[in-house]
Amino acid sequence: MFEEWASLYDSVYAAKGKDYAAEAEYLQRWMGPSASVRVSAQATSERARGELPSARRTLSEVAGDSAGPDRHHTHIVPGLDEPQLPALLDVACGTGEHLSQLSGRFQLFGVDSSPEMLAVARHKLPGASLFLSNMTSFELGRSFDAITCLFSSIGYLRSVSMLERAIERMASHLSDDGVLLVEPPIAPERLAPPETTRFHFRHGGTRWERESSARVEGEFLRLRFTYRIVGHEPLAGAESFAGHEPVVEIGPVAAGSAGASQAAGSASPVEIVDEQAMRLFSDSEIARAMEKAGLDVEHDSRGPTGIGLWIGRKP
Repeated sequence: MFEEWASLYDSVYAAKGKDYAAEAEYLQRWMGPSASVRVSAQATSERARGELPSARRTLSEVAGDSAGPDRHHTHIVPGLDEPQLPALLDVACGTGEHLSQLSGRFQLFGVDSSPEMLAVARHKLPGASLFLSNMTSFELGRSFDAITCLFSSIGYLRSVSMLERAIERMASHLSDDGVLLVEPPIAPERLAPPETTRFHFRHGGTRWERESSARVEGEFLRLRFTYRIVGHEPLAGAESFAGHEPVVEIGPVAAGSAGASQAAGSASPVEIVDEQAMRLFSDSEIARAMEKAGLDVEHDSRGPTGIGLWIGRKP
């Protein structure tokens, strides 16, 4: 589903104002080792207050802790004065933007099922270890201090059994006291009434429009995105289309992408249609999947983007 527009992805979300740096900082507050507060699948609403425990520490603090490398999953390498950085795996890493915000603080690893998205991530993060695989079957042969699955990516799984397999795969890759952070799909009650929305963004020297619609059908959210080239002339970075957000310039269209041939000067319009379906897993389904995988479960009702965050810690 991301094949044709992977090269546009970062431009789209920059134009929409997605703040990856702030999200990465928020996530770090859940990554330090400490005792988990167990929250059962039947009691999530009572415990989901969104407050972060003040005693929790970031992994960057852990890396410099003198209490002992084994306790905090850091490893002293002979000849180096500082412990090795903790290992972070981002499952469904996409173009690697969350990982890029944590560069220098962690050993970076990513898994994604889209070769096109991984190609963007590899260009951005030449020092990261990135793997082509899916959420339900990946096996990397090592453990991680923290694992993330963000931007509601868990919703691309089609069933509860697939959700449970994916959570089991992630949990099996955690170090002792490692933490799994899962951002859930948006709750149906928070979705706007079904309607078409549009905004414009700039990708290199080309203007694009994205038209989107969403509707709930049973347990699924049906999404349709249409991308169109609407112009080639340069625009000032602060210029806005009436009623829409500012356009921004990020970078050139990747060679071989759907827009590349048209961006070279053809006047013919380009249109890319992308249809997606996301499973609207309930809080109890996610909590039970984590518990079934042997994790101690916590819930933060706010999360990095306001839709909540599930935290599973390996005992």
